[in-house]
Amino acid sequence: MGKSKFLYCLLILLSPAFSCSPKGADATKEQEALSSVKAGEADARVEEEAHIPVFSDSSKDYTIVLKPGIGFVALDKKGEMLYEIFPYDNGPDYPADGYFRIVDNGKIGYADEETGQAMIQPQYTAARPFENGYAPVCPDCETQTDGEYSSWVNGKWGLIDKRGRVVVAPQFEEVIEVGKDRRVLVVEGGRQKWVKF
Repeated sequence: MGKSKFLYCLLILLSPAFSCSPKGADATKEQEALSSVKAGEADARVEEEAHIPVFSDSSKDYTIVLKPGIGFVALDKKGEMLYEIFPYDNGPDYPADGYFRIVDNGKIGYADEETGQAMIQPQYTAARPFENGYAPVCPDCETQTDGEYSSWVNGKWGLIDKRGRVVVAPQFEEVIEVGKDRRVLVVEGGRQKWVKF
């Protein structure tokens, strides 16, 4: 028998063992759930559990999932929702400097990457990722949408530290970069410049 025929026969023989279809009682439950969804009678448990895992790490106390109709959320180990996560680049916000952004009623705050604990409650209309221990925030910016893209405009930017304390009051048109040496690249009067804080 040729090599390709042998591999084909082996694949046919093994395919039932690697089937993704549920067996027995699980198959019946899944079929019932699918039938009730198709009939518009989805029970609350099936609807509540419907989510797409995005990030899961057994060493962490939270999991990030995509919940239809809501967006990216963090769930605790019991499966209860902790908070919504700021969407960025078609996914949940990337952790930066140990924090990632969270959202509540259109306001942005921050959660700890390791524990998942909300560290700075959502209170800013615009907020960028942490960099070198500080994050640019804008309490009064507006979101301007252009097709599928959006930007923050018409507000003043400042800096907060990882405890949420304001270290530079909102006063700049934009904060572009936070340096390691307590200097920040800002836009003021339409021009970029480095300022010490």
